[in-house]
Formats: sequence, C-alpha cells, structure tokens
Amino acid sequence: MKKIFTLLAVAAMAFSAQAEITYLPVVCNTKEVAGEDGDGNPTTKLEAVNFEAGAVLFDNDVLKATLAYAGKAGINAEYEYNLNAADETATPSMTPVFTDWFEFRSKKPAEGVWPPEADGSNRTPVMLEMKQAATIYAFVRTGNNKNITLWGTDCAEVARTSQGYTTDPTSESNGFFVARWDNLPAGSYVLTETGGTGRFSAMGYEAGESGIAGIEADENAPVEYFNLQGIRVNNPENGLFIRRQGNKAVKVVL
Repeated sequence: MKKIFTLLAVAAMAFSAQAEITYLPVVCNTKEVAGEDGDGNPTTKLEAVNFEAGAVLFDNDVLKATLAYAGKAGINAEYEYNLNAADETATPSMTPVFTDWFEFRSKKPAEGVWPPEADGSNRTPVMLEMKQAATIYAFVRTGNNKNITLWGTDCAEVARTSQGYTTDPTSESNGFFVARWDNLPAGSYVLTETGGTGRFSAMGYEAGESGIAGIEADENAPVEYFNLQGIRVNNPENGLFIRRQGNKAVKVVL
C-alpha cells in the first residue's frame, strides 16, 4: 500500500511580482524505531538517519549542494521563516515552514584547505556548485551569533545582500535566520556557520526559466521521482522517494 506524507514546502512560491523563489528543503532519510507507550503497548516512531559525508542534498540545473562531512539529522520540527525579515518585497503570506534539518558548522576556510576543516563531530558545511548565476537563500535555525557565511574558493567571504532574524517563540536564545545573496555567479562556494552551530533547514533560489522555477504548476505536468539525496530516479521501487509533479512534491513509499 502506498503511503503519502505531505512535504511542508512546495517547490515554488511567489516571492514578489517580478521573481519566484524555488525552495529546496532538507529531506532526511528515516527509520522506524520500536518502543512502548505509557501503558506498555508497543509503538513505532520515525527517527532521522544522520547524513553521511558526501551526501548530495540537491542537484538540478541551477545548483548542486553536497555535505563535506557527516551531519547529525533531525525531523518533525516546525521551523517557520519570516521572508519579510530578509526582503522588504516579500509577500507576508508566503512564509515557508521546514521540518527536516542537519547540524551546520565548520571552521573558516583557509588558503589551501578546501573544504574548510570540520569543527566538531556530526557537523558539516555545505559545498555549493552554482551551475548558473542566481539569487540564493539559506534558511537556518540558529543562536544569536548569526554567522551564516558564504565563501569562494579563494577563501574570500561573499557579502550577503540582506539578512533577517526572527526569534523562535519556543526558545528565546534561538531564532530563524534567512540569508540572501543576489546574482551569485556560477562557480564553487562553501556555505557554513562559524562560531556556533545551526540547524540547516533549506535553500532557495531565484533563476530563469532554465531552472526548476520555470516548471509550470499543472496537473498534467510529468511526474518525476527523486531519492532522498535529491537525485532523479527513473524506476523507483522498494523505498522512500520524493514525487514531484509541477510545483508540488510529496514523500511516497513505493
């Protein structure tokens, strides 16, 4: 029997009258863990499987994102990001909510060291390959340090165009950070948090029609399947996959 789980972010949403943002949420693999409820009855729950070093988060016509090191993963969060905090043109009703995450941190890159050195176990930066120029976003739940930084292969920091931070109502010492870089050229980069550890939830981008943002949301659009690393699968079977049709995506067990 096919089970369908709603993915709490659509593939594309209007960000302003002139541009669209395509969300790329982190999607963790999961496992069933046996347990008992308070009455001693057997139960099962889903737990996240940690990411391995080299795991591919996303790979499409615009960008490829890979984890440099192993990363602790989590699921079932409700992280709500205020787009207006990062861009005054954002539509207030367009508030993305992401559920899956991994621990995000590394040391600053140094000359001759690529990727940057790890900073603690099960924490990792994101290695980013921009296949075409695009405006990109990073969505991270983090503490008050807000050191979400993009670096080029020359170890020079790429300045953020804008940023926004809203306090997590469940934890005053943490909040939801949105960082934006406009018209980032094609090339190789590393995205990391230094001086603190965040929970990386998603990326986003604005690009031309050659990117996924140009796919029309239509019930007659072709159906595509991807594994949990974001790689397209032609004949999915015996596992958990992401099913995408137009601008809608769901997790399915086949």
